[in-house]
Amino acid sequence: MQRRYILFFIFTVIAVVAMLIYRHWTPPKDETGNWEIHQSVAGFSIKCPPSFQGYFDVPNDTTAYRDGFKTGCLSDNGLAGLEVVSWTKFTEEIWGKDFTYEDFLKNEVEIAQNADSGFNREEISLDNNPGVKITYTENLGENETRKRINIYLKIDETMYNIRAVINSVKENRYLAVIEKIISTFKSSRKDQLNTFCGLSTLGGCVDDAECVKGGCSGDVCQSINEVPAITTCEWKDCYSAEKYGLKCKCTAEKCQWSK
Repeated sequence: MQRRYILFFIFTVIAVVAMLIYRHWTPPKDETGNWEIHQSVAGFSIKCPPSFQGYFDVPNDTTAYRDGFKTGCLSDNGLAGLEVVSWTKFTEEIWGKDFTYEDFLKNEVEIAQNADSGFNREEISLDNNPGVKITYTENLGENETRKRINIYLKIDETMYNIRAVINSVKENRYLAVIEKIISTFKSSRKDQLNTFCGLSTLGGCVDDAECVKGGCSGDVCQSINEVPAITTCEWKDCYSAEKYGLKCKCTAEKCQWSK
């Protein structure tokens, strides 16, 4: 009888240890794994959740910027949305020849500070790129408000404004979703010569078999558990993984281009 208890105790300990090891080595579930990836010609990608409609590389409809595009996600009910506006030059006739990104950022901060309430500014890092995040609330009347989030980045010579709007009716529900969309922003712009410019989605994986090439040019390394990446059909020499000795592999439990 005593031997039976001892064996039961040993098997219980082994089962608990095995369970702890499994939990430790199993990669955490990627909440954005089934989100649609949009790769923009403007040098970045972003994901949209299933409940949002995505659009990408729409030419800028304003004369204030040059060489610009818009890519974004809009909720099915229209109560929340986010878009990334990118451009390379300010229109001289409107902004002036000496107008810089720093001037633009200062101007945007002053506008936000004059908003109704809740102004906050913070320095952030998005995909290892330094930026500025501004949040504030607009009063629309009749007890209705609208929360705005603006992020400003400059990567190489391209400027990005990630801007989100959330209607107060569903603010608690959508704020976390919008922040998650922002976290999926990945820069793929590499203006430096001899630099690989493919994209890694960093989708969760267990081994190399779960990582595949995606996108029209095969420039995206993603998990088989993610929605296939959508990219423009163009070819650049910096997309050639073989040229840089890279493979789409499971490294640190994430799908990414690695040696």
